[in-house]
Amino acid sequence: MKKIFLTISIFLLTIIASHLYKNGFFKTNHIDTMYGKNIELRVPLFSYYNGNGGMIVYRFKTFLPKKVLEKEKDLYLSTLEHICNNSFYDENQNITIFSYNIENSKLFFKNIYIGVEDGKYCN
Repeated sequence: MKKIFLTISIFLLTIIASHLYKNGFFKTNHIDTMYGKNIELRVPLFSYYNGNGGMIVYRFKTFLPKKVLEKEKDLYLSTLEHICNNSFYDENQNITIFSYNIENSKLFFKNIYIGVEDGKYCN
C-alpha cells in the first residue's frame, strides 16, 4: 500500500513540477511572441506565468515578499532607458515597459503585471 501511495505521489509531483517549469516558475525570464517578434522580460525567480491580456499586459504570480519583488523590479528597470512618466525603453528589443505593478493577492501570493508595447511608446 505504501508503494502505491509513494508511486502516485511521485507521479503527481512530477506533473506539477513539469507544469510549473513550463510556465517559467524556475526561470528569471519570460520569452513570448508579440506582434510577430520574440521578446524577453526579466521576472523574479519563482514567478508563475499567468497569461496576458489587454494592451499586452503579462501577468505573473509569486510567493516572494513584496520587498524582494520591488528590488527585482528596480534592478530590471535600471537596465532600461527611462523615457517618460513610468515608461522604460528596451533598445535591444525595441519594446517599452509602460507599467510594472506588484499587488497583493489571495493568501500570501503577489500578482505582477508588466505592461509592454512595441517600439518606443510614451503614455
